Amino acid sequence: MNEKLQESAQYLRCCSNLEIEAFNLYETFSKKINQPESCFILGLAYDSLKCAKIIQGILDYTDRPETEKANPKRISKG
Repeated sequence: MNEKLQESAQYLRCCSNLEIEAFNLYETFSKKINQPESCFILGLAYDSLKCAKIIQGILDYTDRPETEKANPKRISKG
């Protein structure tokens, strides 16, 4: 992996960690406040978790060897 790609991957790892920490913060905060505000805060928490999963998917793709990127496996529908 070249230097620029490694630097980008490290940045994405940090972003993913921040999103996970934001999820934990929002989730904890939502438990300490009343309805309906807690539902809104919990929605923000799951948005952060969703972003973390998307970033992790990008990282999983960039960390794969070049041969796997060129020939992605297809999921067969049965």
